[in-house]
Amino acid sequence: IKMPLGDEETCEMHDLMHDLAQMVGDECLLVDSPSEYVNENTRHVGTVNNSQAVLRSASLSNTPWHLRSYVQFRGRGRLPKSDFDGNISSLRRLRVLFLKDKRYESLPESVGELIHLRYLKVCVHAHYLPEGITKLRYLQILDLQGSSNLRELPREFYRLTSLKHLRLGADGPLCDDTSLIDMPPRFGELTSLQSLDRFIVGENTGSDALSGMNLAETL
Repeated sequence: IKMPLGDEETCEMHDLMHDLAQMVGDECLLVDSPSEYVNENTRHVGTVNNSQAVLRSASLSNTPWHLRSYVQFRGRGRLPKSDFDGNISSLRRLRVLFLKDKRYESLPESVGELIHLRYLKVCVHAHYLPEGITKLRYLQILDLQGSSNLRELPREFYRLTSLKHLRLGADGPLCDDTSLIDMPPRFGELTSLQSLDRFIVGENTGSDALSGMNLAETL
C-alpha cells in the first residue's frame, strides 16, 4: 500500500479472509475478451464491447444452473439468432437479465422459460414481445425503455401478476415518444403494479382500466 508521502506499508491477510475474498470475487465477472472463461462459481456476468461474440466463446450454457444475473452493457458483433436463442433458454435460474442490442428485431419465445426472472430490461429493435414472456410469473420489473419500435404488448400480459414496475417510454429525457398503439386487454388486472410511466388509450383499453389499480406513481 503506497502512503501519501511515498512510503509503502504492507499488511497481512488471514488465510480465511483471503479465501473468502477470492470466492466472492469469483462470483462476479465482467467479460471484455473472447478468451474470458465463466467458471462454475460465477453468479453474475456482465459483458462489454464484443459482447455477443463473448456470449458464445465464454460458453455460458456450460453452467446454466449457476448464473443469477446477466447484463449486456454494449453489443457489437451480431450473434446468429439460433445461438442467441440457445444461450438464453439455458440460463434458467437467472433473476436479472439486461439485453441491449438494437440489431435484434425479435426476442425468442424461450425468454419465457426463465421463470425465476425478477428484473428484465430489454433494449432491442423488436416491434413485438413474444407471448412466452407472460409465463414470467415472478417478474417484478419490466423495463422496455429504449425499445422505441415496440408497437404491442402480448395479449395475455395480464398474467404477469407479480409485476410492480413497468417502463414503456423512450430511453432518454428528451425522448417522450413511443410506438405503442394500445395497451393489452385486461390491463387493469395487474393489481400489483405500483408505477407506470406511459398509458396508451386505444381499442383494447380505456383510461378507466387504471381506476382499480394501486398505482403510486404514473404519468
